[in-house]
Amino acid sequence: DLSVEALIDELPSREPRFILHSHELKHADGRIQYPLNLILYIPDGCGTNNRFTYASTANSVSAASGITRIIELREDISPEWLSKELQKTY
Repeated sequence: DLSVEALIDELPSREPRFILHSHELKHADGRIQYPLNLILYIPDGCGTNNRFTYASTANSVSAASGITRIIELREDISPEWLSKELQKTY
């Protein structure tokens, strides 16, 4: 139960992560969904080998988890940007 702001605050500055994230999405017609997203977090300070390893395995993790939407994050993200990105394509 992390808010977008708390999720961003918890991310390390030098270690990449795969994050499965669900959020409440309210549609204009009143429907509510809780879509799952695969977030690929690759900070600038993580090094070339880690960057390549995580980027090259993202599709495998996506296929194994059954989640087709991958959002790539960098260090310079804002809660507003991530909230907008999470709402795309739903």
